Amino acid sequence: MVKISSWELQISGLEKGAGVYEIIVTNDSGGETMERFKLDVYVQNQAARLPVNGSLGQSVYLTPENPHGSKIEEVFWKRSSPRLRIARYMKGDVEYFGAEDYRKRIKLHPGNFSLQISDLQRADTGDYETVVTGNSEVEVTERFKLDVYEPVTGTKISYQIMENCNITLSCSVNTGDNTSFSWWRGQEALRNDSIHHLSENGQELQLHFTAQIECNVYKCETRNPVSEDTAHIKLSHVCNGNKPAEPSCGFPYTVKIISSVIILTILLSIIVIVHVISKR
Repeated sequence: MVKISSWELQISGLEKGAGVYEIIVTNDSGGETMERFKLDVYVQNQAARLPVNGSLGQSVYLTPENPHGSKIEEVFWKRSSPRLRIARYMKGDVEYFGAEDYRKRIKLHPGNFSLQISDLQRADTGDYETVVTGNSEVEVTERFKLDVYEPVTGTKISYQIMENCNITLSCSVNTGDNTSFSWWRGQEALRNDSIHHLSENGQELQLHFTAQIECNVYKCETRNPVSEDTAHIKLSHVCNGNKPAEPSCGFPYTVKIISSVIILTILLSIIVIVHVISKR
């Protein structure tokens, strides 16, 4: 379809190829003015966005596929949102764009045409695209979606002994965003059951004991797309009725009684010996 409006020529349904167009403008006095335009039409591959996760303060590589093998004429990197030119490779030379502090953090590697972004910042989150042009003048576009996360650190578990045989374990982290929580008892991943109840976000685990049980090691596992961390706690109090009972792990209670009897026997023996000596 060809449409002329306000001296503009609109061509829809473009097909691959090239051509020369002319426009001739005739004024009131009969004079003519002519201009020529060369139109080149290339095939462009609209690829889906590839997800890439980066860690705050670290480096990330955005690596395109190379449909032309080693026959690359030009590689152009830019951001889609916000719109920003980043770097260009052309005939062996690399050129960088943007502010100086930004240029110091980026590097285009001519070997595989990947874009390296160092010292990642939250502002680096966004959509990126690269346009690769081969010697056949065919353009291939690839898109990347970069998300930058703060790593998870400092996972710890706190506990609170409640009434009615309830113990609540709470898991927290010092740093980390988009963090998920999961709980383990030994090698067993915990789900809601008669003893365990997880909060909606998994950050808290409530334990309900109806009788004294063996002490167990509980583990909280925290993770996000770029990191993971764990913390452990060994229960030293379990519930017997409504009061914390003697721990069933560590020193057995019977051993403590035997130790007390031995100590008491030794003290009585010393008293008897001192009494006998004093009578002499």
